[in-house]
Amino acid sequence: MSKKTCPAAKPHRHLLSNNTIKTIFFVFYFLIIYSFNLISPQNVFSANHKIVGYYMSWTRTTYSHLKVDYSNVTHLMHAFIWPNADGSLQIPSSIPHPELIQKAHQSGVKVLISLGGWGQCAGFAPMTANAATRRQFITNIVNFCRTQHYDGIDLDWEFPETTVERGNLTRLVQELRPAMDAVDPAWLLTMAISTGSESTKQDDLLALNAYLDWFGCMTYNFHGTWSNHAGHNAPLFAPANENDGSVDQSIRFLTNLGIPPEKILLGIPFYGKEFNATDIYKPSTGGDEFNFNKIFPRIGNGWSYFWDNVAQVPYLRNTNHTKVITFDDTVSVKLKAAYAANKKLDGIMIWALGSDEMNNKQPLLSAIGRYFKSISDCPEMPNANNIAIKQHILKPNYPNPFNATTNIEYFVASPCQIRLEVINLLGETVVLLVNKQQNRGWYQITFDAGNLNSGIYYYRLSAPDFRQAGRMMVLR
Repeated sequence: MSKKTCPAAKPHRHLLSNNTIKTIFFVFYFLIIYSFNLISPQNVFSANHKIVGYYMSWTRTTYSHLKVDYSNVTHLMHAFIWPNADGSLQIPSSIPHPELIQKAHQSGVKVLISLGGWGQCAGFAPMTANAATRRQFITNIVNFCRTQHYDGIDLDWEFPETTVERGNLTRLVQELRPAMDAVDPAWLLTMAISTGSESTKQDDLLALNAYLDWFGCMTYNFHGTWSNHAGHNAPLFAPANENDGSVDQSIRFLTNLGIPPEKILLGIPFYGKEFNATDIYKPSTGGDEFNFNKIFPRIGNGWSYFWDNVAQVPYLRNTNHTKVITFDDTVSVKLKAAYAANKKLDGIMIWALGSDEMNNKQPLLSAIGRYFKSISDCPEMPNANNIAIKQHILKPNYPNPFNATTNIEYFVASPCQIRLEVINLLGETVVLLVNKQQNRGWYQITFDAGNLNSGIYYYRLSAPDFRQAGRMMVLR
């Protein structure tokens, strides 16, 4: 990493070196993301929002089950075991892990055993091809769940390649579901699925839908070492000239296919992709992959941070303009959580827990958890005549962060003078949105931040006996 030398300081002047400026930028950015994502001590989520995190069994020595932030997850996927061709189970030495399951259950978190995973799926095709080996596998996996106290099974076959294999997968699920229900009807049966429309069509999703509790859509890996250009690992939206897909395109494909949104989990990666390229969307040759906790410390240390207003995700570029890293940060994961809530999805799915751990904090997981808790703390919009609500309510703005406009929703409990304003970090009012007498009921204001610079602002609702503020970020 090259460093520039700061010119000699002149008398009575104090110059900051490049390294000092980078450090200030790093600290400022770090404080911003943590100010948006304070960890909430309560594990209270809306019944309609799941936060499902994969716990990688092979990391148990570096990411102990005691480090898992159980307050910010609803389900754990314990990865992985996998099937052999004869229906027996291949179980690594890192599984079982009874302490993990016990701690999760004490925290009100369910644990599913995940089968397969990339590079461990060779046994699926021969096992499912034969009725006898399917029965043997079902007996083995049901007994494993019962004796090890799991709460269900997650299938991660990556991926059936032929029509025959797809049909055999459907038969496996159709036979596995009643076998699980016979032991414990509360057990969950779920499946991880790919994002692209062509590969997703390989699974008979509509037939599987009747037997599965949810589909975990792996909405990431849209670009990587196989790509001919530097692209985002998990863009929320894709530019018009990008044909490699996005989170939004994948979710729309599934819902248009007929999969109910309330049975879809939106996948969020806690890792990013590095490309040998001069800039985003430029040609690339090869690259690498890093977890968030290895990417974040690079900001200000030979790497500059950028935000893609179309894709709604960040990326880094080194000072030599030879490498690009695309990843998710606390801003983008909150946008994806908000997208999932807005689309009425079942929730989100994380690969993988611990990949954002830094200094005993897990900022990405905290950001997601705090978002879903914030919307769960607010009641659904009732009829304005519902007398059960006896106090004013200010709901979190959506979207947040935002580029142009955001919606601010509030409830007036009794007729009174209402003031809704946007203030800056100095406490100065920059926009007065409402200042008038309002009757009891719900109100929604669309705030256009077109005249404001990027940064953090507050929106504050005031009444004679009430004052509450929320924090929002404007991005340019």
